[in-house]
Amino acid sequence: MFLQLISLLIPALIATNFYQSLKTHQRKFNIKIFINYYLIFLLAINVICHAIVIYIFKHQNLVFTSVFFVKYSLLSLIVAIFLPILVVSIKINIEIKKNNDKK
Repeated sequence: MFLQLISLLIPALIATNFYQSLKTHQRKFNIKIFINYYLIFLLAINVICHAIVIYIFKHQNLVFTSVFFVKYSLLSLIVAIFLPILVVSIKINIEIKKNNDKK
């Protein structure tokens, strides 16, 4: 049970901190915004990782043994690093497109 909580909750915390550090224009810490981003990243990371495990690696039952814990944690950490980068790059592209459409 403890291994499940670690592998499901900690990567979202890492992703939220990484996302907050990528957003340089907002330096003030707001707990409501942090919790909102944490819950969004928690859902997104776990849905992506479960989809990868079920559809790509063909594991139908997700029993958290110690070996599966290590593999799932590494996969979720990789997703937790790349997801904030993807979100920030999409936000930048949308803002650039908005500015170009105004001109």
